[in-house]
Amino acid sequence: MRSRPCRFLRRFAREEEGSVTIETVLWFPVIFWLMLLIADASLAFFAKAQAFRIIQDANRAYSTQRLEDTDDVAAWIKERFRSFSPGATVRTQLVQDGMLVQTDMAIPVRDVVRFNSLGVPANWTINLSAQHYVE
Repeated sequence: MRSRPCRFLRRFAREEEGSVTIETVLWFPVIFWLMLLIADASLAFFAKAQAFRIIQDANRAYSTQRLEDTDDVAAWIKERFRSFSPGATVRTQLVQDGMLVQTDMAIPVRDVVRFNSLGVPANWTINLSAQHYVE
């Protein structure tokens, strides 16, 4: 009885027919993690681009008097970005003696990544700032 399992193990060690399958099974978790990492990075860059577009639109709306004050600008931005990141903070102010409207936004990274494949700490943020001349 003992010799049969030993023969099987020796034959298994010498055979090379299933080596590609075994290598694929070993590499699959690494490739899957890499795909999740790429997805998280893509989502973070997408959120940053969307936030920057929303900030620029709001600053432009203020500079053309479609929005009345800086509080309206911040509220407009928060409302449009709520679906991406409910924890985003927005600060809008007039700078250079009212010549420029400046908006700063901080987006928690954990709000925009879905899989958190890198284990992003809770205090990481994406910071954006945009200025627009007031007409």
